[in-house]
Amino acid sequence: MLHKIFFILLIGSNFLNAQSSTGYVEYDYSVIHVVNYTTKSVLKFDSEKSVFRTFRNESMNDTTLTLIPSKGSDRSYLMRNDSGKKPIYFLDKKKNMLISKIWSFKKNYLLTEDIPKIPWKIKQEFKTLDGLHCQKAEGYFRGRTYVVWFTPDIPINLGPWKLQGLPGLIVDAQDSQGIFFYRATKIKLNADVTLDIPTFDKAVSLKTFITEIKPKKMEEINSRLNAQLDRSITIESSVIDRSSLKEMQYEWEDN
Repeated sequence: MLHKIFFILLIGSNFLNAQSSTGYVEYDYSVIHVVNYTTKSVLKFDSEKSVFRTFRNESMNDTTLTLIPSKGSDRSYLMRNDSGKKPIYFLDKKKNMLISKIWSFKKNYLLTEDIPKIPWKIKQEFKTLDGLHCQKAEGYFRGRTYVVWFTPDIPINLGPWKLQGLPGLIVDAQDSQGIFFYRATKIKLNADVTLDIPTFDKAVSLKTFITEIKPKKMEEINSRLNAQLDRSITIESSVIDRSSLKEMQYEWEDN
């Protein structure tokens, strides 16, 4: 059931111009998987930049546990992973850059990539969501198909997380497997927003992090675990299962 959208338009229809727009959108973000939860997300934007962040669900523990199986043994080991530091996504249209600020391996990383070009297929399906005329679109992005509803009433090509590039604000989105859900609950236009984009000289590319930094860090963790285990047990590798992640496959990887 769609949440009712609290929509505020402070000046007339002439405001609805993507070149001069500022404001913010609040979303309910739900995950239905091994652990089900709902929390809040906020998208802030102006004509050139946007910032999207998700807030920690206070009902969840500060840490989550990742189960790592031991090869050749029925024993498993638990690794703690801080879940209190949620990623923040910065989009800079002028520089065609998307920066993700993530917490991983006990430190912050700034990961850069070009703004993703999602191959959206706009459908001739329409509905009204709390007074907003919306149209359906589907797009495949990094291993998942997303079904979204965007509103041409607000011609801003933004949306939650990395979902963007449509001729209107995305107000409702979910993946086709029914794991991830975003639903706009409040939209405020012409609001004063502060958008601080991190400096690029402190960043590494997303590809470098996925293909070089992350595997190296995982090997270091394996080595430390092996040093603490019985000699008859060896962890050779810890393959990360991406089935619960939004990004299951990257464009530089083989199909």
